[in-house]
Amino acid sequence: MNFTQQRLQRLQTLQKQRPQFSEIFSFYLALYTFLDAQTDAFLTMHPQMANREMKQKEGFPLLTSADLRVDRQKTDDFLRRLAEILETNGHQGKEELAHLREVIDQGRLSTETLFRACLDRDRRPLEEGANAAEVSPALLEYVLDTALSYALLRAREEGLEVSTENWNRGYCPCCGGLPSMGEIFNQDGMRRLHCATCSTAWNFPRLRCAYCGNADPESLEYFTAEGDDNHRVDVCRKCSCYLKVIDNRTVVADLPMDIEDVSTLHLDLLAQKEGFTRGKKEQS
Repeated sequence: MNFTQQRLQRLQTLQKQRPQFSEIFSFYLALYTFLDAQTDAFLTMHPQMANREMKQKEGFPLLTSADLRVDRQKTDDFLRRLAEILETNGHQGKEELAHLREVIDQGRLSTETLFRACLDRDRRPLEEGANAAEVSPALLEYVLDTALSYALLRAREEGLEVSTENWNRGYCPCCGGLPSMGEIFNQDGMRRLHCATCSTAWNFPRLRCAYCGNADPESLEYFTAEGDDNHRVDVCRKCSCYLKVIDNRTVVADLPMDIEDVSTLHLDLLAQKEGFTRGKKEQS
């Protein structure tokens, strides 16, 4: 079972278990059905392996924008069809997505520049690209991030490897992305972080904020939602950030964490209601 099929299977299970969220699960089922049907690689990764261990020790992720190769024709075709799937199955941004497809058809989207900006987390080219395309930066970023995440997951499945053994940062050792979820995964209560972009997992101290590095137990707390004993929300009162965490000692192991992120939106609402936000990258 490949990574798209694993996500489809989990979404189908969740749709039965949580019918109140059926609409959002149906959206992601349509998205992953589309992704599962793709055969051509439009983005490929070619990491520079020289001084890899030294770079990792200094806090640099494996991949940089210079390692990205973009096939313009295949990329434009993928983005056009992705925008159509989002337009057909979503409930917001339909006019913008239709306009974005026109922009792609006309060759007006600087796809290589934009994907490099996504990997570097450089917002200026993304905002400039959105303005040029006459769409909102949030919508363009969502489309690009979805495509980049798929390409990275595919690259990892096809053999892209990254060492996580000595990585102790709050951002991904593979692509530099932030964690979408945390996971308590053994009887000692160790915690693992899962990258929101490429799903790489790495161990991280349980009593430490992934975003600001705060390790003061007096300002690190967590809360749970009533009726949900399998999830919790870790919060840091120093930087006012939160991280959703699943306790894999009590549920099925090896769940796709990007789907668990989607299925726990109620925890985002609770955290945001209390004044917490998803975090920013820890400074190295």
